[in-house]
Amino acid sequence: MFRPPFTTMALAIALATAALAPARAQVITFENDPAGAPAVDNASLGLASAYAVGGLGITFGFDSDGNGTPDTPAVFEAIGNDGVDGFAACVDRDTASPGFETQLGNFFLRGTPGADFRLLVIHYAGGTVSAASGEIWDIDASLPLNEQYRVAAYDALGNLLDTIDSPVGTQDSGCLNTELDGRPWTFAFSGLTPGIARITIDFIGTKTQGIGLAFNNFNATGEGAVPVSATSWGRLKASYR
Repeated sequence: MFRPPFTTMALAIALATAALAPARAQVITFENDPAGAPAVDNASLGLASAYAVGGLGITFGFDSDGNGTPDTPAVFEAIGNDGVDGFAACVDRDTASPGFETQLGNFFLRGTPGADFRLLVIHYAGGTVSAASGEIWDIDASLPLNEQYRVAAYDALGNLLDTIDSPVGTQDSGCLNTELDGRPWTFAFSGLTPGIARITIDFIGTKTQGIGLAFNNFNATGEGAVPVSATSWGRLKASYR
């Protein structure tokens, strides 16, 4: 059946919006704070500030004293070299490699600058999930020392459900790095029972200083793809003009 161009355009946009809505609702991109306000560069994410996802409350914090309890807030970091950075890539500091700009977005989560973090703790309040995924950016090395991370999932009783180790960074940071320089490594848990109540990210590489974490696009309830960013959505709308 023939549809007038405007009707076709409106229908296409409506269908695209419906298809994107579930993924956008469950993936925390850190472009906004838990209240929905735009993220602010270098602003702390309060230890008790929870993102609401499907009836759950998701909090993020760093355990800096090794007792398993978050005591240091995570920090919103804007992309680009601004003097306080989360990672150093070939293009520039806090800048994605070509082709990954949309995936990185405008903000990600990092630790306190100058402090080598012990553990990122992601806590679920109000229930558990069987699947989750997220990204660690720019895993590289300062040869002969390297970077590597371990992601662990625990149930509500503190029992270990599963662990996933990142690749080992085998190339120095910089333009000769063809592995994960300015790029994400994605971890994904699925089918875990009785359910994930807490996720931790620990550093297990051989580096002893200059250890940070650039964390992004946390899918709190599943393994779904990273949602289309505002930039890509703008391109989608433009394609129907």
